[in-house]
Amino acid sequence: MAIFKDLQQYSERGKKFTGVFYKEHETRRHGVGKDKQLILRYTIAGDTRIEALGWLSEGYTAQDAQNKVKTFRANKKAGEGPTSLADEKVLLKAGIEQKHADLTQAEKQRAAEERKNITFADYWTDEYLPHIEEAKKTQSWKTERSLYKHWIEPTLGKLRFADIAPLHLRSIKKKMLDKKKSLATVRMAFCVVQQLWNMAVSDGYAQGEAPTKDKQSGMPTKKNLNNERERYLTPEEAETLLAGLKKKSKRLHDITLLSLHTGMRASEVFSLTWDSVDINRGTIRLLDTKTRSPRTVPMTNTAIEMLKARKKKAKADLVFPAREGKQSQWVSKAFREVVKDLKFNEGITDRRKRIVFHSLRHSCASYLVDAGVPIYTVAEILGHSSLEMTRRYSHLKDSHKKQSISAVEQALSKQTEEKSETATN
Repeated sequence: MAIFKDLQQYSERGKKFTGVFYKEHETRRHGVGKDKQLILRYTIAGDTRIEALGWLSEGYTAQDAQNKVKTFRANKKAGEGPTSLADEKVLLKAGIEQKHADLTQAEKQRAAEERKNITFADYWTDEYLPHIEEAKKTQSWKTERSLYKHWIEPTLGKLRFADIAPLHLRSIKKKMLDKKKSLATVRMAFCVVQQLWNMAVSDGYAQGEAPTKDKQSGMPTKKNLNNERERYLTPEEAETLLAGLKKKSKRLHDITLLSLHTGMRASEVFSLTWDSVDINRGTIRLLDTKTRSPRTVPMTNTAIEMLKARKKKAKADLVFPAREGKQSQWVSKAFREVVKDLKFNEGITDRRKRIVFHSLRHSCASYLVDAGVPIYTVAEILGHSSLEMTRRYSHLKDSHKKQSISAVEQALSKQTEEKSETATN
């Protein structure tokens, strides 16, 4: 209380204010005189209290101070309310905190209401698309974007998550099948919906399992898919295709040749850089693969000679740079044009039997298996995570199967001959 020594009772024009005292500021002025700090000194229930209210320059008045003292005494008598400035501060802080809590709760409720009303399209644009653009490979997120734009958005775009039901997914499926899309493509579209939904649940925009999980949604299962390529290029067709492409584009010819001779995926060829090519050893080291598992691919002599020729003219890190040195994302339409000109797909309506760029990889696997290369080795070259995947690409020729089964007949015939010789002797 040393700071409140030498207090003087406050008075104005001869009027004294009970319980109100003051202390002058040493230098600061207020009006014509020195600034004064109003101080309350009062006794309640035998307890004398001295508290600073504030300065005249801050807008406080002696009447305010005296009213405070009267209020505190009245509160003490009534048994409720603050009885000191310290009590007021505590209650004021508690009130502010409560008000803040109320506001925070209201804000949470508003945010929850906004999240509840967000549409599928809004979440796709604001949250999901930016996420996959950063987290996934370019070709992957562009495929998802295409599926969304053409098939998902027209049906789900304007709906809130709470309003999306299995019937909407069945509608998407019907529209896709009506346009001759494969079950595998339909499943991909459903997977996009499911991935977006799961992310929305994590972010608090959706609740419960994705409607794709409901059996009534009609989501194709992996067991129901029959998307295997049933056709591959014969060696004669492969030579004809390469000759046709060479006339159209030397770059596209070389891309096709490398895929055909190594079984590399289009994305692996497009992203291939010279530092991954070891011409001396005749190998390619792939780090950025579909399965995310690095692998080493052996090259044929034909592929090696082609890369040697390209290396001499190389001006970029990419082995097959597109315009302005950028990486290609899609197979050139020139490939389809040459296939069409060669009539490879003429009269064929089953997409599994049509020649596409991926047929090159399928053909390479078939050549390897037909040549008697062990299935495990073929799996390593193609970068498959399971032998089941390898079997999908490597269809043995009937003649090769017949030749293989003849080994059984030879073994049995040999056994019969040995028994006959024993009996004769």
